[in-house]
This record gives sequence, structure tokens and C-alpha cells, in this order.
Amino acid sequence: MLDTRLIRERRLALGLSQGALAGRLGVSPPLVRKLEQGENHHHLTLALVGQVGEVLGVPLHELVSAPDERAEANPDDLRVEAALAERRKKVRASELARALGWTLPRTHAALKRLRQRLEPTGQRLQQRLGGWRLTSRGGVLTQRELEVLERATTARLRLTRYDALVLRALVQGELDPRWEAHANEAQRVALGRLLKRGYAQKTSSGFAPTDDVVFSLALTEELGR
Repeated sequence: MLDTRLIRERRLALGLSQGALAGRLGVSPPLVRKLEQGENHHHLTLALVGQVGEVLGVPLHELVSAPDERAEANPDDLRVEAALAERRKKVRASELARALGWTLPRTHAALKRLRQRLEPTGQRLQQRLGGWRLTSRGGVLTQRELEVLERATTARLRLTRYDALVLRALVQGELDPRWEAHANEAQRVALGRLLKRGYAQKTSSGFAPTDDVVFSLALTEELGR
């Protein structure tokens, strides 16, 4: 596995965007994005890894993280993992340090170890806009599995009032560009949830119910399907 934080830090230090680094490597920008997220390391060739090190000016032995460095958790990264899991949202390193009574260097070291330890798992430690949070690793579950999981949660927690109103408008064919232009924030959030759950889909004329919704509500004839 590669040290994803080191790759990102060196890229930024050189003033390179992900696209610019991809251009120097002769690969696509999505490959670099996945490289920094630790999602494609098992597909990389040794030649490409060497090229990454050459472009970033990092010796190969520093770029590669030995498996035994990631295998075992220690008390510090376990506490950071527990803190992030408890919050379930973005937390700054300074906030973690204050809560745990640590120095910033100790906190950053624990975050680095946690990120490395999580690389072969279904979770990943994401850094964005100055904060850290635990997220699921993309590509592990299919879109269909994610939708079914979301629906199972919905069945237990029920639709919100806005979810139900937007779903009704969706079924009635009212979610056209004009509706979207006049929708308030609550309606937009509800539509986002319906898209995530696989109830709605984007079309050329706006939004429409998915086949699952059409058949579950016996709407086939009404919608001309």
C-alpha cells in the first residue's frame, strides 16, 4: 500500500492539481483521485509506482507503507477512531487534540496510523476542508446494494413529511425543470434523499419514479409503461 497522505502532500507542495499529476504520469485524473483515496493500490504496477515517486520526488521506500505498519491498532489511533465514530461528522485535528488532551503532532500521527490501518477495510478516513471523518469506502458495495440498504432504513424510520410530498409530486409527474427552479431547500433535500434511495431518477425532462416505484405502486398503465 502507498502512503496516501504523503502523495497528496507532495502533490500540493509542488502546486499540482490531480489533473496535472495525471498528465505527468500519463494516466486519467480519476486514477490519481483513487490513488490518493487508497482505492486502487492493488491494481497498480511497480513501474507506475516508481513513476509516481519520481514525479513527486519521493524515494520508493518512503512511498510504500509496509503491511505490518498498518496491521495492528495502538491506543492512540483506536481513540481517534472511536472519537470520529462517535461524532459521525467532520472533526478538525485541533478539536480532537483538545478533546483528548494531546498535542497536534501526536494527533496527526494517530490520524496517519488510522488512515493506513483502514486502507484494506470497508471504511476510510477522509480529510476534507480541514476536517476528518470516517466514511464508507467507495466501490465496495454496488449501487443496487446501497439503494436497498437505504430503503431498509427508510422502512424503519419512515418518510418525512417533505419526502412524502415530493414523492407524490414525483409520481404525479410534476418534477419538471419548473418545479426544480421553484423548489425550496427542504424540497431539494427530500429529492436528494429519494434519489439516494433509488425512488427517483434524473430524466431529460426533470425527474421520474424508478421502475421499482412504478411497479410497487402498480403505476405501469398510468405512466404508459
